[in-house]
Amino acid sequence: MALSQSVPSVRRDEATNGCSESIKNDMILALTGKKKWETLFLYLRTPKGQEEAGRISKRRFGKFKLNILHALCWFSAPLEVIELIPRQDVLASEKDACHQTALHLCILHSQSIEVIRHVMDVNPGAVFAKDDEGRTPLLCLCAQIEADENIFEGATALINHYDDLVKLLVEKRPSSVLEEDGEGMSAIERAICGGSPRKVIKSMQTAAVEVGRSRQQTLSCASFSYDDSPNVPSYLL
Repeated sequence: MALSQSVPSVRRDEATNGCSESIKNDMILALTGKKKWETLFLYLRTPKGQEEAGRISKRRFGKFKLNILHALCWFSAPLEVIELIPRQDVLASEKDACHQTALHLCILHSQSIEVIRHVMDVNPGAVFAKDDEGRTPLLCLCAQIEADENIFEGATALINHYDDLVKLLVEKRPSSVLEEDGEGMSAIERAICGGSPRKVIKSMQTAAVEVGRSRQQTLSCASFSYDDSPNVPSYLL
C-alpha cells in the first residue's frame, strides 16, 4: 500500500539515520532495522533482552526522534514482538519529531489491525492526537486511502480492509470523524473530497450521525428546573 503523499517516501529508510552507533550497540534496534522478527521475539524473552528493552525504552533515535515503539510500528513489527516492550503506556503517548504517535505510524506504515487495536487499548486518547499538519490517525488514514493507486470500487478485499480500520478508529471515539486538520477539513470531508469508497464514507457518516444524536440527547436532557436557590439551575447545584 502506498504511503501518504504528505509523508516523504524516504522516511522509512531514514528512520534510524543518525544513530548508527546505537544500532551497533543495541541488538533490538539492529534486529528491528532488518525486520528479523522471530530472532527479536526470542531475544526479548531473555533477561538480557528485557534489560536492553527497558534501557532503550527511555531513549530516542534518529532524525525523526523515534522511541522504540515508534520504530517497531514504523517497520511493521508483529504484535507478539510489540507486546514484549516495557513502558508501552508512556511510549504510546509520546510523539516523534513530526508530532506523530505510535498510532499515526501504525496507520502510515500499514500495520495490522491487531497491532492498531493493541496500541489503541494502551492509549485510547491517541485517536485525537494531531501531528504537525493537524492530522489525527483517522485523517492520516484518509490520506492513505486517497493516495492508494490500487483502490477502486471492485477491489473488495482492500476496501473492506480500509473500512475495518475506519470502524476500529471510530468505535470508541465516534467524534474523531469531526476532528479537523490544519486546513480546517474533517476526516469525513477528506474522505468525500478524496474519493474514498462509498463503504468507507458510509461508516464515517454513521459515526457522525451517532455523534449528532448523542449531542442532541445531551441538550434535550438538560434540566432547567429550580429549587430554593433563586436563578440557579438545579443541575449546577
